[in-house]
This record gives sequence, structure tokens and C-alpha cells, in this order.
Amino acid sequence: MRKGRRSRRALCALALVGAFALGSCASTPDVSTDDGPCAVEPAELGEVDTCFRCGDVYLATAPDESAFELAARRGFALVLDLRSESAVREASMARDVRRLGLDYVRVAIEPSALDDAAIDEVLRMIEAANGPVLLFCDQGTRCATVFAVYRAVVQGVDLETALEDGRFVGMKPGTEEAVRAQVTRLRKDTASSASATSASATSSI
Repeated sequence: MRKGRRSRRALCALALVGAFALGSCASTPDVSTDDGPCAVEPAELGEVDTCFRCGDVYLATAPDESAFELAARRGFALVLDLRSESAVREASMARDVRRLGLDYVRVAIEPSALDDAAIDEVLRMIEAANGPVLLFCDQGTRCATVFAVYRAVVQGVDLETALEDGRFVGMKPGTEEAVRAQVTRLRKDTASSASATSASATSSI
């Protein structure tokens, strides 16, 4: 009798897992595996209109003070403001965010003409953060464009999937070529660095 109960419970559990998996695939891109990149999924952050999450990276549009307070309570490590100079109107935002115990950095991003130094800085800070990171801008386009680069270069997703995920979270038409150029540049730099390290190790043997 006990064995029968266990079997029925196992079948119920498998059915629930299958139903959840089907629901997830229908609503969000998911290229995650046990050892691979995380899924991209909608998330909530207070009253923020649009928010997505991929592991410890959150993308949001125009968060307010309540969203920053919630991020602080959840243990976020870094807030990255990607708005352009002309879009920044709240001069006190940096002070208010830092007062909550969050690191705040603003890196201006132009989606259709991505600056090498700006992209390098954003990727470096995301990788160095000791906890969840919140990227935000005014309309979401800047965050989505940077995320597509991050997805391809740091998480190792193939470029077309990274572009698809970028569009899913808000990347606008006309920015794909800038993303492709950055991914090509960064992958080439990574390959060159790996070759130099390998050559150095071989010569020291």
C-alpha cells in the first residue's frame, strides 16, 4: 500500500513539473540548462512598470524611491543608471540610492552607437558585483541593448538568441548592428587574451 501511494505521489509530482515547464516555455524565452545560462523572465520590483530578471541581473524602466528601497531590502549590490545626460533630471537620485546602502553608478549609453569604454565598464561592474544588480533607464531600450551584449559575451548564449532575448526585454529595431559589433569585438578580445595566456604558459614550461 505504501509503495502504491509513493508511486501515485511521484506521478503527480511529474505532472506538476511538466505543466509548469509548458507554461514557462509559452511565456518567456528559456535557454537555461543545469550548467548553462539562466532564463529571462518577467519580474516584479515594487511599482516599476516593466521589469525583467535573468539570474542576478534585473532590468527596469524608471524605478522610483520605493523600488530602490525594495532593492535595498532584497540585498541588491549595485544600481546602474544607463540614461543619457539629457534624460537625467533627478539630481538627488545618486544621493538617495546610496543612502539606502546601494552602490550607484551612471554610465550613459546610446543604444544605436554603443561606446566601447561604456560597454566594457558596465560588463565589468556587473561581473564584479557581490549580489543582484539593477540596470535601469527611462524606456528600457538602453538596458535591453546592453543586456543582449551581456547575454552573448558573458553568459555565452549564441548571438541570435541573445538578440532575440534583447528584443523580448525591450530592445528596439535599429540597434542590432551595434550589438553585433560589440559582441564581435569582445569575443575577439577574449580569444586574443586566451591565446596570449596559452602562449605564455607554453613558453614557461
